[in-house]
Amino acid sequence: MPGCPVRLNIGSGRAFDDTAVNIDIQPTAAPDIVADMSRRDLVGLTFETRRFGPVELAAGRFEQIVASHVLEHVPDLLSLMTNCLALLQDGGRMSIKVPYDLSHGAWQDPTHLRAFNERSWLYFTGWHWQIGWEEDRFDIVDHQLVLGPEGSALRKEGMTAEEIRQRPRMVMEISVELRKRRVTEEERAAAQVLARGHLERFPELAVPVTCPPVRRAPPGAARYLDLLTARIAELAPERDLAALAMLGGLSFDDGLGGDFLAAGHVADGAILAGVRASRSAPGRTWIVVPDADAEAARGALERLRLDDEAVRLLAGPAAENLAFAPFTQLSLMVLDGDGATVGPLLPLVFDRLLPGGVILVTRQGAAALTAFLTRRDIPDSPARSTNGWISWRRATQPA
Repeated sequence: MPGCPVRLNIGSGRAFDDTAVNIDIQPTAAPDIVADMSRRDLVGLTFETRRFGPVELAAGRFEQIVASHVLEHVPDLLSLMTNCLALLQDGGRMSIKVPYDLSHGAWQDPTHLRAFNERSWLYFTGWHWQIGWEEDRFDIVDHQLVLGPEGSALRKEGMTAEEIRQRPRMVMEISVELRKRRVTEEERAAAQVLARGHLERFPELAVPVTCPPVRRAPPGAARYLDLLTARIAELAPERDLAALAMLGGLSFDDGLGGDFLAAGHVADGAILAGVRASRSAPGRTWIVVPDADAEAARGALERLRLDDEAVRLLAGPAAENLAFAPFTQLSLMVLDGDGATVGPLLPLVFDRLLPGGVILVTRQGAAALTAFLTRRDIPDSPARSTNGWISWRRATQPA
């Protein structure tokens, strides 16, 4: 078999490169390696390939990584970029093409999750400390805005590049070349100064190296809830946990001191526990999960350092747990599931919801919530939709 290339083509899809190791998450693309480039344990894994035999994705294995119109599709971009940084040799380069955020192509594809602009590379370069990159970082060695047909026509007419850039739909894509290098001692010292204020305000960020989370907490993250949301995204990548964190925080902003309840998914409960911890709020967070998920839930809470007495895990059938759960006052409850799941749970917990308390359900459970409120003849209080969550607030005064 031929020697293994030192060039990695990620998200190869239809752009298979004979001179590179091709990796894609879709087996239908027939890459050399079928794998998710954002998986947390990727570096160090060995894959059997048809062209090169066993290939280890070892740290420092590659001289170049190519990502052509890939990053806009990736849910966990930070993990992918962290893996790319690790896989490159010192001085290795990452060649990137992505859609410009004001182009037609940025959002015409329904599988696009983001678009990019000139500042999209800041956290991977100068602000590397914000995302926990303490040993290595990237430098930008080349950055070009690729004009579309309309922009090219204006350029031929004599318009300057700056004038064209300020017009929507003129720039089609961004081409970027990043180079890996070590973080200097001067940069590390400066980052520690910048991070000190955040660590004093949010001591939860200072996760010891001996703790078992997948990655050390970013020492300079400015907001605790942003960090927590990012760290538990692996538990529920399809859920909008940032919206849940915001809605949970609003309950504390209203001065309600009751407990939080999440039934159905540990990620929802972990977010609520994080809201409580970040604001030093009274009360507990109760998480109700099936027996089959209990062990994984306990492990997740331990990794997130949310396994103290203020977070209680109830394993088993939700209906049985909620009927006899020892909480009496709830300020927020999150009920995960469709109508068949949410409907039977509401009668068990509704009367323990404080005036001004909030119920959150997914869109699949919204009809069950409406039906329950109608049966109970609850005075009209319209539900609101926030990024996939339906929220309903109990009146603060009896009707």
